[in-house]
Amino acid sequence: HDLLSVGGLVGHLEAALDALRIFRREETCLAACLDLGRVIPFEGVSDFLSVLAETIARRALRLAQDELGGAPAVSDFAVLGMGTIAGREFTYHSDLDLIFLCSRVSDDISVTSRVGQRMISYLANMTGAGIAYAVDTRLRPSGRQGVLVTSFDRFENYQLENAETWEHIALLRARAIAGQRKDAQRLLEDVRQK
Repeated sequence: HDLLSVGGLVGHLEAALDALRIFRREETCLAACLDLGRVIPFEGVSDFLSVLAETIARRALRLAQDELGGAPAVSDFAVLGMGTIAGREFTYHSDLDLIFLCSRVSDDISVTSRVGQRMISYLANMTGAGIAYAVDTRLRPSGRQGVLVTSFDRFENYQLENAETWEHIALLRARAIAGQRKDAQRLLEDVRQK
Protein backbone atom coordinates (compact mmCIF):
# COMPACT_ATOMS: atom_id res chain seq x y z
CA HIS A 1 0.00 0.00 0.00
CA ASP A 2 1.14 3.48 -0.61
CA LEU A 3 1.04 5.97 2.25
CA LEU A 4 -2.25 7.50 1.13
CA SER A 5 -4.09 4.16 1.03
CA VAL A 6 -2.61 3.07 4.36
CA GLY A 7 -3.71 6.39 5.89
CA GLY A 8 -7.17 5.81 4.43
CA LEU A 9 -7.33 2.35 6.01
CA VAL A 10 -6.21 3.69 9.38
CA GLY A 11 -8.77 6.49 9.18
CA HIS A 12 -11.49 4.00 8.23
CA LEU A 13 -10.56 1.71 11.13
CA GLU A 14 -10.52 4.57 13.64
CA ALA A 15 -13.94 5.70 12.41
CA ALA A 16 -15.27 2.13 12.63
CA LEU A 17 -13.96 1.71 16.19
CA ASP A 18 -15.43 5.04 17.26
CA ALA A 19 -18.73 4.00 15.67
CA LEU A 20 -18.74 0.80 17.75
CA ARG A 21 -18.25 2.78 20.93
CA ILE A 22 -20.87 5.38 20.07
CA PHE A 23 -23.33 2.64 19.13
CA ARG A 24 -22.74 0.97 22.50
CA ARG A 25 -23.18 4.25 24.37
CA GLU A 26 -26.39 5.18 22.57
CA GLU A 27 -27.98 1.75 22.97
CA THR A 28 -26.89 1.51 26.62
CA CYS A 29 -28.42 4.93 27.24
CA LEU A 30 -31.68 3.74 25.68
CA ALA A 31 -31.62 0.65 27.92
CA ALA A 32 -30.95 2.82 30.98
CA CYS A 33 -33.90 5.09 30.15
CA LEU A 34 -36.20 2.09 29.81
CA ASP A 35 -34.78 0.63 33.03
CA LEU A 36 -34.98 3.81 35.12
CA GLY A 37 -38.40 4.64 33.72
CA ARG A 38 -39.52 1.17 34.77
CA VAL A 39 -40.76 0.53 31.24
CA ILE A 40 -39.17 -2.92 31.19
CA PRO A 41 -37.84 -5.09 34.02
CA PHE A 42 -34.09 -5.38 34.51
CA GLU A 43 -34.14 -8.96 33.14
CA GLY A 44 -35.20 -7.47 29.80
CA VAL A 45 -32.52 -4.79 30.07
CA SER A 46 -29.91 -7.44 30.84
CA ASP A 47 -30.97 -9.49 27.82
CA PHE A 48 -30.82 -6.36 25.64
CA LEU A 49 -27.34 -5.47 26.94
CA SER A 50 -26.21 -9.04 26.23
CA VAL A 51 -27.45 -8.90 22.64
CA LEU A 52 -25.79 -5.50 22.25
CA ALA A 53 -22.46 -6.87 23.51
CA GLU A 54 -22.69 -9.87 21.15
CA THR A 55 -23.45 -7.56 18.22
CA ILE A 56 -20.46 -5.36 18.99
CA ALA A 57 -18.22 -8.41 19.49
CA ARG A 58 -19.29 -9.72 16.06
CA ARG A 59 -18.55 -6.37 14.45
CA ALA A 60 -15.12 -6.19 16.11
CA LEU A 61 -14.32 -9.72 14.93
CA ARG A 62 -15.41 -8.84 11.39
CA LEU A 63 -13.09 -5.80 11.43
CA ALA A 64 -10.17 -7.97 12.59
CA GLN A 65 -10.95 -10.64 9.99
CA ASP A 66 -11.24 -8.06 7.21
CA GLU A 67 -7.89 -6.56 8.15
CA LEU A 68 -6.20 -9.99 8.11
CA GLY A 69 -8.32 -11.52 5.35
CA GLY A 70 -7.08 -14.17 2.99
CA ALA A 71 -5.80 -16.90 5.29
CA PRO A 72 -8.20 -19.84 5.90
CA ALA A 73 -7.60 -19.61 9.66
CA VAL A 74 -9.09 -16.12 9.65
CA SER A 75 -12.49 -17.38 8.48
CA ASP A 76 -12.40 -20.48 10.74
CA PHE A 77 -12.37 -18.33 13.87
CA ALA A 78 -15.02 -18.69 16.59
CA VAL A 79 -15.62 -16.80 19.83
CA LEU A 80 -17.14 -18.36 22.93
CA GLY A 81 -18.85 -16.13 25.45
CA MET A 82 -18.45 -17.12 29.08
CA GLY A 83 -19.85 -15.73 32.33
CA THR A 84 -22.49 -13.01 32.16
CA ILE A 85 -22.51 -12.78 28.36
CA ALA A 86 -23.09 -16.54 28.10
CA GLY A 87 -25.97 -16.41 30.57
CA ARG A 88 -27.40 -13.26 28.99
CA GLU A 89 -27.07 -11.59 32.39
CA PHE A 90 -25.07 -8.61 31.20
CA THR A 91 -25.10 -5.41 33.25
CA TYR A 92 -24.01 -1.86 32.47
CA HIS A 93 -20.45 -2.55 33.67
CA SER A 94 -19.92 -6.17 32.64
CA ASP A 95 -16.80 -7.18 30.79
CA LEU A 96 -16.60 -9.74 28.02
CA ASP A 97 -15.25 -13.12 29.11
CA LEU A 98 -14.13 -14.67 25.84
CA ILE A 99 -12.45 -17.83 24.56
CA PHE A 100 -11.10 -17.88 21.00
CA LEU A 101 -11.20 -21.06 18.92
CA CYS A 102 -10.34 -22.04 15.37
CA SER A 103 -11.81 -25.06 13.62
CA ARG A 104 -8.56 -26.10 11.94
CA VAL A 105 -5.05 -26.34 13.26
CA SER A 106 -3.18 -23.70 11.34
CA ASP A 107 0.44 -24.08 10.31
CA ASP A 108 0.78 -20.44 11.26
CA ILE A 109 -0.83 -20.00 14.69
CA SER A 110 0.30 -16.38 14.62
CA VAL A 111 -2.43 -15.59 12.06
CA THR A 112 -5.23 -16.77 14.35
CA SER A 113 -3.55 -15.16 17.35
CA ARG A 114 -3.48 -11.85 15.50
CA VAL A 115 -7.22 -12.10 14.85
CA GLY A 116 -7.82 -12.60 18.59
CA GLN A 117 -5.39 -9.87 19.58
CA ARG A 118 -6.93 -7.40 17.16
CA MET A 119 -10.44 -8.23 18.30
CA ILE A 120 -9.42 -7.59 21.92
CA SER A 121 -7.73 -4.35 20.88
CA TYR A 122 -10.74 -3.21 18.87
CA LEU A 123 -13.00 -3.75 21.87
CA ALA A 124 -10.79 -2.68 24.78
CA ASN A 125 -8.43 0.04 23.54
CA MET A 126 -9.27 3.66 24.23
CA THR A 127 -10.26 5.83 21.27
CA GLY A 128 -11.67 9.33 21.15
CA ALA A 129 -15.07 7.74 21.88
CA GLY A 130 -13.84 5.70 24.87
CA ILE A 131 -13.72 1.89 25.00
CA ALA A 132 -16.34 -0.60 23.88
CA TYR A 133 -15.79 -3.31 26.52
CA ALA A 134 -13.09 -4.62 28.79
CA VAL A 135 -12.13 -8.12 27.63
CA ASP A 136 -11.04 -11.01 29.85
CA THR A 137 -9.53 -14.11 28.22
CA ARG A 138 -8.28 -15.83 31.38
CA LEU A 139 -11.00 -18.52 31.15
CA ARG A 140 -9.28 -20.06 28.11
CA PRO A 141 -7.60 -23.46 28.50
CA SER A 142 -4.57 -23.11 30.81
CA GLY A 143 -5.47 -19.50 31.60
CA ARG A 144 -2.83 -16.84 31.05
CA GLN A 145 -0.22 -19.52 30.36
CA GLY A 146 -2.29 -20.95 27.49
CA VAL A 147 -2.26 -19.83 23.88
CA LEU A 148 -4.78 -17.13 23.00
CA VAL A 149 -6.47 -19.20 20.28
CA THR A 150 -7.09 -22.93 20.64
CA SER A 151 -8.13 -25.38 17.96
CA PHE A 152 -11.48 -27.14 18.37
CA ASP A 153 -9.69 -30.46 18.89
CA ARG A 154 -7.31 -29.13 21.53
CA PHE A 155 -10.15 -27.37 23.32
CA GLU A 156 -12.15 -30.61 23.46
CA ASN A 157 -9.13 -32.61 24.65
CA TYR A 158 -8.37 -30.04 27.34
CA GLN A 159 -11.96 -30.02 28.60
CA LEU A 160 -12.14 -33.82 28.70
CA GLU A 161 -8.69 -34.54 30.13
CA ASN A 162 -7.29 -31.55 32.01
CA ALA A 163 -10.01 -29.08 32.96
CA GLU A 164 -10.70 -28.37 36.61
CA THR A 165 -14.19 -28.80 38.07
CA TRP A 166 -14.83 -25.04 38.04
CA GLU A 167 -13.99 -25.00 34.31
CA HIS A 168 -16.61 -27.68 33.64
CA ILE A 169 -19.14 -25.61 35.57
CA ALA A 170 -18.23 -22.46 33.61
CA LEU A 171 -18.56 -24.40 30.37
CA LEU A 172 -22.18 -25.26 31.16
CA ARG A 173 -23.13 -21.65 30.44
CA ALA A 174 -20.77 -21.06 27.52
CA ARG A 175 -22.24 -20.01 24.19
CA ALA A 176 -20.78 -19.35 20.77
CA ILE A 177 -21.33 -15.64 20.16
CA ALA A 178 -19.26 -14.71 17.09
CA GLY A 179 -17.52 -16.15 14.07
CA GLN A 180 -18.18 -19.81 13.26
CA ARG A 181 -20.99 -20.00 15.79
CA LYS A 182 -22.72 -23.15 14.54
CA ASP A 183 -19.53 -25.22 14.55
CA ALA A 184 -18.42 -23.87 17.93
CA GLN A 185 -21.85 -24.42 19.49
CA ARG A 186 -21.88 -27.99 18.18
CA LEU A 187 -18.43 -28.49 19.77
CA LEU A 188 -19.73 -27.17 23.10
CA GLU A 189 -22.71 -29.54 23.00
CA ASP A 190 -20.45 -32.49 22.17
CA VAL A 191 -18.06 -31.70 25.05
CA ARG A 192 -20.93 -31.27 27.50
CA GLN A 193 -22.35 -34.67 26.59
CA LYS A 194 -19.06 -36.54 27.06
